[in-house]
Amino acid sequence: MSPHRAYLDDQALIAEVHRLAGSERSSTVELVARLAELDERRLYLNKGYPSLFAYCRTELKLGEAEAFNRIEAARAVRHHPELLEKLADGSLCLSTLGIVAPHLDEDETLLEAASDKTRREVEELVAARLPEQPAVFSVRK
Repeated sequence: MSPHRAYLDDQALIAEVHRLAGSERSSTVELVARLAELDERRLYLNKGYPSLFAYCRTELKLGEAEAFNRIEAARAVRHHPELLEKLADGSLCLSTLGIVAPHLDEDETLLEAASDKTRREVEELVAARLPEQPAVFSVRK
């Protein structure tokens, strides 16, 4: 148990965990929205970073997966602002958003279909709706 926390009874602990999860989701949505703006303005270059990823890793001290998922979400949100609402209400998480976002232009109904699904369910949904197209190879002289 953390030394700075007083003992909570079972009900209070459950309520606190729910509150913290909601707070974390709100913070993540706000961070994604701001990263989208920061990326669009390319402000990380002014700070001496070659990429938004480098900025997030070094300046914001995010882990690799944290930085990648949030940057991927931020870039998707720039093209599909409705994704922020889905993140905010919890019907999409960063990992499911990352699976759905690249395919939203191909299938407009995919976003609603993916809501409240697990990562595996979203992967299966995308695979069923948008089967991979065979690669076209060309040989050039």
